[in-house]
Formats: sequence, structure tokens, C-alpha cells
Amino acid sequence: MKNLIILIYLKSRENTKGERQIYLRLTVNGKRKETSLNRSILAKRSDNHKQCGKGKSEEILVLNKYLNSVTESFYRNHQEMIYNNEEVTSQALMNRYLGFGEKVKNIIEVIKEFNSRTKRFVSDGTYRKYIALLNHVKEFLIFQYKVSDLNMKKINYQFVEDFDFYLRTEKSV
Repeated sequence: MKNLIILIYLKSRENTKGERQIYLRLTVNGKRKETSLNRSILAKRSDNHKQCGKGKSEEILVLNKYLNSVTESFYRNHQEMIYNNEEVTSQALMNRYLGFGEKVKNIIEVIKEFNSRTKRFVSDGTYRKYIALLNHVKEFLIFQYKVSDLNMKKINYQFVEDFDFYLRTEKSV
């Protein structure tokens, strides 16, 4: 299991209001990544040990909730990556938090991309079969799952068996 440490701290430099920027440092197995949380606070209103703001004002309560949600987001992403057998690195976790990373692909999108790439390499008859496949998959998704598209990560052996059964019974293919 990958060792995850999250540290929320203040930069030493003050802005014009006398506030310091709040930063997050993420460490996974000794490798660090930092990012600004785009928030600032007066140093005297910060509790460095608890990594949150001091006081009961509305502003501090909102800030503390935000800091907790950011921390929870990192821990949740960390657990998801372990569960999905993905490589857990500080860079990968930071990318997930910042919204970078692999684009989620759906089956209809993948089939359309495949069809457009292979159109020039196959005969018209074969291309019509690819288009028929696309239409059958669209109809199957609506029939079986009541959705217009499905994430590729949801495609498994059971999906293939169900699709095969659908083609044989509903479409007589």
C-alpha cells in the first residue's frame, strides 16, 4: 500500500492584506507535489498543528469545510486508485485532483471513432456492417440499460454475452 501524507501549510510570503497563501503538499512514498489552494488567511488565524483556521467566524468555518473536503478528496482518490489497481504516485493523485488525466470514453464514441478511422480502408459493404453494429449497440443500450451510451470501463464479459443474446433473439442476426 502506498504511503500518503497530506500537509496543509501557509507560505511565508504575505500578500498586500497581510495574509498568507494556503498550500497543500502531497507526499506519496517520499515523492512530493505541491499546489496552491487559492485561499489565503492571516497567519494569526491559522492553526498549523491542526492544519485549519482558528476561530468560529463564518469565514473560518467555510475555510475549514473547504480544507476538509480537499483532504477527503485526496484520500478518496487514493483509495479508488488502489481499488482499481492503478499506480499511485503523487503526480497521479495531483492530476486527478486538478482534473487532468485520461478522458473517459464511452462505447458509442469508441465505435464511431473506429468507424471513421477504418472507413477508407474497407469496402462499402463492410462499412455498412460497421454502421449496422453501431446502430445495434445503440438499440441494445436503450433496450438493456435504458441509457444512450455506456462507459467503456463497464464493458465486461457479461455485457458481451447479453449483447450476443440480444442480437440472436431480438434482431435475429
